[in-house]
Amino acid sequence: MSKHETWRTRKYWDKIGGLLIEEFVAVRATKDHGRRVLDGLIVLGEPKAIHTNNTFDIEGRDIIVVQTKASRLGMHLLGQAYFNILLIERLTPKTLN
Repeated sequence: MSKHETWRTRKYWDKIGGLLIEEFVAVRATKDHGRRVLDGLIVLGEPKAIHTNNTFDIEGRDIIVVQTKASRLGMHLLGQAYFNILLIERLTPKTLN
């Protein structure tokens, strides 16, 4: 994660609480497609901590997907945020924000 983005993600997480997973792997790389990581994923209902790994079983959990950018909001960022949600839905969380 970028030094310009990490502090923004952590500032939001500090208000929300839960388990923060930075660079969460939403899609693993294969020969057919590339790896996709999220800037952050917060698992609600967990003790406040930063996870030391970038994977976590979120099935049936309440989560928040975090997309952070240091630059202006634009269609590129909106597209990332929208498709991140679609990718995470495949992992069947209980609620997704």
